Amino acid sequence: MAQTIQIKRGLEANRTGITPLLGELIWTTNDHDLWIGDGSTAGGIKITGNIENDYIPLTQRGANNGVATLDAGGLIPNSQIPPLAITATHVAANQTAQLALTVQEGDVCVRTDENKSYIALNATNGAMTDWQELLTPNDSVTSVNGYTGVVSLDTDDITEGTTNLYYTDARVSTYLSSTATLGGLSDVNINTIADGQVITWSLANSRWENTTIPSGVTDFVGLSDTPANFTGAGGQIVTVNAGATALEFTTNNIGNISDVTLTATADNDILQYNNGSSIWENISASSIVSGELGSISIDALTDVDTTTVTPTSGDSVLQWDGTNWVPVSSSAVGSTSFVGLSDTPANYTGAGGEFLKVNAGATAVEYSTIAFDDLSDVDMTTTAPSVNDIIGWDGTNWVPGVNLDGGVF
Repeated sequence: MAQTIQIKRGLEANRTGITPLLGELIWTTNDHDLWIGDGSTAGGIKITGNIENDYIPLTQRGANNGVATLDAGGLIPNSQIPPLAITATHVAANQTAQLALTVQEGDVCVRTDENKSYIALNATNGAMTDWQELLTPNDSVTSVNGYTGVVSLDTDDITEGTTNLYYTDARVSTYLSSTATLGGLSDVNINTIADGQVITWSLANSRWENTTIPSGVTDFVGLSDTPANFTGAGGQIVTVNAGATALEFTTNNIGNISDVTLTATADNDILQYNNGSSIWENISASSIVSGELGSISIDALTDVDTTTVTPTSGDSVLQWDGTNWVPVSSSAVGSTSFVGLSDTPANYTGAGGEFLKVNAGATAVEYSTIAFDDLSDVDMTTTAPSVNDIIGWDGTNWVPGVNLDGGVF
């Protein structure tokens, strides 16, 4: 079948007034555009635009102000592009891994074993000379006491130096025993200390200061809270008064015992224990007799036998015979006086005012005077007292010592 190539030409302004046939071409002489008809579209369908202006002469290939060309590998030759480095970042665990990398000039390698970074000088990567280490600022901190990262230190992490030493109990003890003095303490002022002085707390100055012991009385009756003299107090004891404000002399009798309460005592009273109040109280002997036992004779008790042996008035006592209490002569029981006992002194001769104590053999009692040194918590043996000594408590006993205020008795 014969094909007809038809070409119409004219101005662009007239093109749309023509509906070209299928395959018919229209060339616009002023715009230099080529259109092809499809048989129905007014002005046809545009094939290309401004063919003459869009055409690139061969002389512009690879030329200044022209276009770049491609080499056999599909790349733009280096001669047609400016100097260029394509940088990639690599991470290597050691030198062997670094030298095994495929790199280009300008690539960066981060070495995790050294905490260093390098930049490639070329694409050879045959030795470390093909790399340049990147420098870091000189003032950067890379570690603290050998630690890196977020570091928190205490004295367990820092070794003691030679000048500034750590505190230890032993060092303080050594300093106090060989170097430190009482006067060197910050709250003590004893610059003008003299023999015999003591240190006391000064509230006004908030420190300890040396001072002379205040003058005071040198005898018991001279104290403000003791009796003024010993008149009429022979044999009495010293107790705290009822108002709990001072000491006083009192007779040492049963009423002074802490668990005994005497109320309106009368002849023939006896002491009876009150379990409710845990004290001994005086009561009339008749109050027992007139009570639940008032109508009962001693003969009525099941363990008393006064029938077999009739008691003698004023000379009989009850004695246990293994079965019952029975009357026996008081002379059969033993002595009826203190001096008649086998383990007591035979009489009172020359013993006025003395005390009773167990003898050294722990076999009997004897009369004795009591010296100050006989008291169990007084020691006059280890250090004998001297004139004008006083006694003081040493933590174990009362012992003699020098009177520090220089007073005399």
